[in-house]
This record gives sequence, C-alpha cells and structure tokens, in this order.
Amino acid sequence: MNLCEDCLSRIDFYLDDELRGEDLEIFHDHVDWCAPCRRQLAERRRLLESVRASRPLYVASNEFRGCMAQLLEQEQSAVSLHNVQE
Repeated sequence: MNLCEDCLSRIDFYLDDELRGEDLEIFHDHVDWCAPCRRQLAERRRLLESVRASRPLYVASNEFRGCMAQLLEQEQSAVSLHNVQE
C-alpha cells in the first residue's frame, strides 16, 4: 500500500477523531504536502458534515426502540450461548 492509499484508508478514522499518536502525525504530515489527499479529505469532511446536518430524518418511537432493544438482547444471548457451547 502506498502513502496515498494508506492516507485515504484512514480519512474516516481521522474525521471520527480516532487517529492517535504516530498515526495522527503521519496522516497530518501526508495531507500537508499531498494536494490530492487533502482534496479527498475536504470532500469527505463536507459529505460527513452534510449528513450530520440532515439528521435526524425521523425519530424512532419508544415502542420501536423497545422492540429493537429486545431483539439485540436476544441476539446477544444467542451469541453468548453459542460461544459457551464451543
């Protein structure tokens, strides 16, 4: 993987504030001198900001949230049971 590919694969992590330490330094250094990667970063930042600005498209009802919580608990129980049986 070349530097640009590596940088592009980390843009989303950067925008989500998940890069730390040396990874963050390398990312900043690369974007500082690489115009194509800097443009990609700007484009993805604009896209992310527009998505964040448009939410919420709807608010889930309490009934729906309760059903989803129940389904997630059931799934977690099934996964836990499966892991114990292995």
